[in-house]
Amino acid sequence: MPYIASHDVVRIVRLNKPSRDFDGTEGVRRPPKIGDTGTIVHEDGSNSFQVESVNNEGLTVWLAEFHTSELERVRGQHVEWDLLPSEVFQIVRKLKIGMTRQEVQSILGEAEDTGGFFRRYRSPSILKYGNVELHFEQPQDGELKFAYMEDDHGIGITLLD
Repeated sequence: MPYIASHDVVRIVRLNKPSRDFDGTEGVRRPPKIGDTGTIVHEDGSNSFQVESVNNEGLTVWLAEFHTSELERVRGQHVEWDLLPSEVFQIVRKLKIGMTRQEVQSILGEAEDTGGFFRRYRSPSILKYGNVELHFEQPQDGELKFAYMEDDHGIGITLLD
């Protein structure tokens, strides 16, 4: 099974627990079903993920917890590069999966923002350049795992993986 991480787009392939707690926006909320897609919004480290599915208006259809065995990562998302802001393309075209933080920062400079701090490590696992999030493996010398951004509707787009 491919690695699943925060911000990945996933599809529900089975429901180990068909009746589960879920939340969503009043008026559009419904239970998750097989075939639905959503974005990983939180991982708890024990093969369990909070996944959110939104509609075209950006309203939450459902937010629920899933085990990794219930999900598959949606691979091969087609990125419409012509529709993305040019600064996104300018950032991503300089990068390759496996680059270290130091290599990325020597090319792009200091990050505008950081995130994904863990108590065990001093360095962030996420460097942000504009709308682009670069996700790294820990510890500090970890390599670039993927580049990600959200579109105007809050839909996650994996730019590199």
